[in-house]
Amino acid sequence: MKVKEIMSKNYAFIAQDSSIKDAAKEMEKTGRGFLVVFKSLKEKRVMGVLSNKDIIDRVVAKNLPLWSTYISDTMTKKLIHIKPDSTLSEAMDIMKKKSVKRLLVIDKGVMKGIITYSDIFKAMIKHKKELLDMALDF
Repeated sequence: MKVKEIMSKNYAFIAQDSSIKDAAKEMEKTGRGFLVVFKSLKEKRVMGVLSNKDIIDRVVAKNLPLWSTYISDTMTKKLIHIKPDSTLSEAMDIMKKKSVKRLLVIDKGVMKGIITYSDIFKAMIKHKKELLDMALDF
C-alpha cells in the first residue's frame, strides 16, 4: 500500500511570521497539536513544523511572551518527509528511525498531505479485516 492512499490532505497550517499566540489559537480552532509552517499564506512553501511540544519546550518553559515570540524562531526547521508513492513500510521505517509520529508528504517541493502512525495502524487493521472477510467467504 502506498502513502498517497491513506495520507490526510486535511492538515492545519500557519504562516511563519505569525506569533505563538496565533499558533495556539489555530491549534485550538482545528483541534490539532501540529501545524505545517508555510513561508506565507500566499507562498505555501513549507518552511518547518510547529507542535504543541515545541511551544511548551521552546516558549512556555523559557517564559517567553506568546504574542511577541514568532513561529519562525520556534518551529522545527528540519523536515522529516516522505513521497506519496512510498510504501507504508518505508513510512514506518522513517518514523521508527527518526522517533516521530507523523511525516509530511511532499512531492517535488509541494506539500501533498500528512501521514501519521495512527493512519498506518488503521490501514493495517482494515487490510487485515478485508483479508479475514475474504478467507471467510472462501
